[in-house]
Amino acid sequence: SHIVGNGCIMQVGPVDNGAWDVGGGWNAETYAAVELIESHSTKEEFMTDYRLYIELLRNLADEAGLPKTLDTGSLAGIKTHEYCTNNQPNNHSDHVDPYPYLAKWGISREQFKHDIENGLTIETGWQKNDTGYWYVHSDGSYPKDKF
Repeated sequence: SHIVGNGCIMQVGPVDNGAWDVGGGWNAETYAAVELIESHSTKEEFMTDYRLYIELLRNLADEAGLPKTLDTGSLAGIKTHEYCTNNQPNNHSDHVDPYPYLAKWGISREQFKHDIENGLTIETGWQKNDTGYWYVHSDGSYPKDKF
């Protein structure tokens, strides 16, 4: 239902309608299916999309009335392709994302679980990257075109 990439979220299908996303018996149970693109060139690009990914997963869980849990034994909650591949009935998938791709950028399973269940910690104050400095407020926003 959603794709996260290139600094934005694209809704490509309806929610709460099932999905052909996990290749097995849980397709009909799906409230929303979210894919993170796997073509980032820099850590900065990845982290921008990772933040959106986490926020979207948490928001969709709230919208659906689901717990913000990851890969638990309960059907309710957020499930990765890997978890579905290894646990769903009538599985026809070999997908193990997002874990290998997250690991490539330094996000462990434990960190991903923590971020899903607790949200992200926003680093406030002055930030710097290759293009310059900017200020981040506690809500994650930053001033644009003014100081």
